Amino acid sequence: PADWRAYNNMGMIEFENGDLASAEEMFEKARSLQPNAPEVNYNLGIIALTKGNAAQAEEYLGKASGVGEQLNEAMGVLYMQKGDYNLAQSVMQKAGNSNNVALSKILSGNYASANHVLDAVQEPDAATYYLRAVVGARTNNKELVYQNLRTAIGQDPSMASLALTDAEFAKYSSDPAFLSIVR
Repeated sequence: PADWRAYNNMGMIEFENGDLASAEEMFEKARSLQPNAPEVNYNLGIIALTKGNAAQAEEYLGKASGVGEQLNEAMGVLYMQKGDYNLAQSVMQKAGNSNNVALSKILSGNYASANHVLDAVQEPDAATYYLRAVVGARTNNKELVYQNLRTAIGQDPSMASLALTDAEFAKYSSDPAFLSIVR
């Protein structure tokens, strides 16, 4: 009960199970036992990012030096939330290839580079294919949109309702081919 790492680990389990409130509670308990643990501050920073609280995330992530390359990606997400896409890309250059890195490139209009990153994602998931579809929409490549939306929705059916209301795909909203994919 006096080891902060146990609470930090329990918080990670709760986070991975999608229970942010319980995760945050465990991370706070860990922080009460070890206020300067970079891992705990990093995890609390991720919770704050997830909640959209950029100021709190910045405070925690500023105390997370030493947790590794994932800090670069988290800082990049923070900068994206603040609207500084160029700084996000700069920070995330060391983070490797991920959906977040690709998103930073999409948001700054660097679609070719975003596609390159998405090609290199080690374990592509539904979000990876969804982002490819966004690149397709932004570059007027209907086939890229449809092909990748099919794959994204095949992996995660909830992507269908997201795509149906996403402004990125507004110009396709009356196209029967698009509607057959998302309905």
